[in-house]
Amino acid sequence: MKVILGASLFVQITGGGKVVPLTPSQLPVGARHGWHLSIPAGDGRAYRLAQIEQGPFRTRTEFPLTPPVEWTVWARVSAGDLPGTWGFGFWNEPFSAGLGLRGMRRALPVLPNAVWCFYTSLPSFLSLRDDQPGRGWMGMVFSSPTTSPLAWLPALPLLAGLLFPATRRGLRRLARHWIHDQTVILPVDATAWHRYTLRWEHQRVSFEVDGAWTATLPFAPQGKMKALAWIDNQMAYFDPQGNLGSGILPNPAAWLEIAEE
Repeated sequence: MKVILGASLFVQITGGGKVVPLTPSQLPVGARHGWHLSIPAGDGRAYRLAQIEQGPFRTRTEFPLTPPVEWTVWARVSAGDLPGTWGFGFWNEPFSAGLGLRGMRRALPVLPNAVWCFYTSLPSFLSLRDDQPGRGWMGMVFSSPTTSPLAWLPALPLLAGLLFPATRRGLRRLARHWIHDQTVILPVDATAWHRYTLRWEHQRVSFEVDGAWTATLPFAPQGKMKALAWIDNQMAYFDPQGNLGSGILPNPAAWLEIAEE
């Protein structure tokens, strides 16, 4: 299946975020349509998001994507070191169902599954593995069981250990048994137009840039997912030292442009 986000586009914005179509003169060569996603400058007291995705869906069971899936996009961003996160790819929206915005109803959290080209800045660290970069401009995969969240209720007492750094390090190692992740650094200047292809197969995923650079990772997400692209000012970390946190960051005015064939 080839994904065309423009065929089922749903927009999520907050904090002054905007999504506007690119004009033909703004498109890279080979692209037919695209979008300019922007967030305004601001301090760390407000969440700012501009996002396009497949949808809207009321439950995760309605998500349309299962392997094999391929998505090709052109992308560029206003600066390579923006505070917060931005990117594009596929995910199962594991946390807080649309961040309280329009769209999917609130639902219990589930373990993450994703394939995406993903950028995140300091202080974020988004890998459970100590040998992965955890931040930067990355091709990233998360693969986790699709068990009902109610099945994890007996493990809730373990969350009390998050209060203590030494225990957090142990819980982080334990989580690797269920949440598998792997990352590859994307070796391109993200501020220039590049053509990216993401392929999600049953046993592997691959990332291709400009038809010249390819990386294949030997495992794949589970369950159904949806396609999205976004830019925001959030951060989250669970690093090898056991530091754990999340929040929002001050940011300059920033934008991400996405185009499709």
